Amino acid sequence: MHDLLILAHIVAGTVGLAAGPVAGLARKQQGLHTVAGWTYQICCAVLCTSALALVAMQPALWGFAVIAVLTEAAAVGAVVVRRRRRPGWQPKHVRLVLSSYVSFVTGLVVQTAGGLWWVVPVVIGSTVVSVVTGRVAASSSVRQEQHRVAELVPQVALGDRLGIGLLDERRTGQRLEQQQVTGLRGVQPGDQASDDAGGALRAEHEVGPATR
Repeated sequence: MHDLLILAHIVAGTVGLAAGPVAGLARKQQGLHTVAGWTYQICCAVLCTSALALVAMQPALWGFAVIAVLTEAAAVGAVVVRRRRRPGWQPKHVRLVLSSYVSFVTGLVVQTAGGLWWVVPVVIGSTVVSVVTGRVAASSSVRQEQHRVAELVPQVALGDRLGIGLLDERRTGQRLEQQQVTGLRGVQPGDQASDDAGGALRAEHEVGPATR
């Protein structure tokens, strides 16, 4: 049982160390990135589980149990963040994945080199995590701003069309009012009097002269 756990631990560690950079450097889309990413996640789970089992057999190696728990927690957290996809999820996802990989490498260094060599991957890895996460955050912010602009453009265009339509209706109404005013101005007072006199004569012709 012990030898089987050691074999699983070594194989998972080797494949995981190779799959991590492939997933990180591959284009972020379905394909190589996805396959390498899930391969890393599986290897991480096998590595951490076998580490905990080995620590249970040899409690003196309790330090590896701490590393295993932190590594798997970061790896699972990265998956959860990606699935939820809440605003600003990408920098968090990258930070958790890289943190799990740094812990991955740290466990390897502790097991092979021993002493204080574990400080090296921690220091270098923390710097890499900080730099890469900052770049991803900046890139994500730019994409979100572009997405907002793309959403606002149709709304602005619709508002412009509505505004132009209202302006055209207002201009049409003003032209009608001007035509009505012009028509009223074209009617002379004499025309109105003639119309009144004509109406009176027609009435007298129909009824007859008024009796005095």
